[in-house]
Amino acid sequence: MTQEEIKKKVVPVVAKYLCEDEAGIDVEANLRESYGADSLDIVQIVMDVEKDFSITITDAAADAIKTTQDIIDEVQRHILD
Repeated sequence: MTQEEIKKKVVPVVAKYLCEDEAGIDVEANLRESYGADSLDIVQIVMDVEKDFSITITDAAADAIKTTQDIIDEVQRHILD
């Protein structure tokens, strides 16, 4: 699965929890600073992404997520393993 394919599945999840239009999600933008995401938003996004990709993201990796690109990169790491 390519990064672009992963992005197409991750961006809608992020948009859903941040009440944004998918087109308005900048994958490099800080989720907290740019979109006002809180800890619960991040947890919900991570849980949905884990379910969608049948992966488990560690707590340490989830804590390190700052951007949508971080989520995409984490999914790609799991898929390549």
